[in-house]
Amino acid sequence: MKIASMTGFGKCEVYGAYYNVTVEIKSVNNRFKDIKFKLPSMLGFLEFDLKKKLDSAFKRGSFELSVSFKKNDKNYKFDDVDLVKVESYVAKFKKISEKLNIPLDIKVTEFLRPEFYTDNQKEFEAELTDLVLKAVDSSVEALKVSRWEEGAKLGQVLKKHIEEFKTYYAKVMTFENTLKQEIEKRLRERLKELKSDIKYDENRFHQELIYYLEKLDIQEEINRINIHLSKLESLLVSGEEMGRNIDFILQELNRETNTIGSKSNNVNISQYIILMKVNLEKIREQALNLE
Repeated sequence: MKIASMTGFGKCEVYGAYYNVTVEIKSVNNRFKDIKFKLPSMLGFLEFDLKKKLDSAFKRGSFELSVSFKKNDKNYKFDDVDLVKVESYVAKFKKISEKLNIPLDIKVTEFLRPEFYTDNQKEFEAELTDLVLKAVDSSVEALKVSRWEEGAKLGQVLKKHIEEFKTYYAKVMTFENTLKQEIEKRLRERLKELKSDIKYDENRFHQELIYYLEKLDIQEEINRINIHLSKLESLLVSGEEMGRNIDFILQELNRETNTIGSKSNNVNISQYIILMKVNLEKIREQALNLE
């Protein structure tokens, strides 16, 4: 499946017998779906049908659909002149001319007035409607391609940041095995600092140490991070609606990362935790653009 961005542009121009129609659709980020139209007043009745087309084609984004048209210059005005109306006009004024003995002076250009046109307005409107719907369909497909192309670029950036996160995460895991020894060493050194000749029960010390280490154990967080990373990478491959899903997974990854940082209290781990969080934020910023 393809990754889709919410940013894109689609345009189509179609040509008919009477009209040339241009449709443009722009889309940008939006948490939900918002659709605005720029239509000539005579095409306002199409708004509901056009909204349905966008609703079925896209899940999220802010859309602006504009339609413009002009009369086809290939059709000259006299192509629409109704000869029956012309003949009736000439016959009537010829009678008047003969009856009143008034010279009949008619110029051909007079028949270019609207009242001499054929009654084919419905045919004009039907063609215009068909052209608009056809242009919108093509523009929607062009917008899909545009959003997929942008999505492919975002996908590469996301994968790069995920790999960087995993690199620093692997560094953190290298300290997991030595973390217990380090904590034990710190505790013993702390005891020595308090009083060099203090005596303590070694068994009790180990009991307390085990209890302390259980509270600081990060294995559970590591397991959860592994699960969330697997879900994140699977989501990028699936091409499903991922914007909101990625946001949820990032919240979980950020929570587990913070927990490891607070538990470990280790300078080396802390620096990698910071870098992990930086990459999580970069992933989040890019995911905001995804559908």
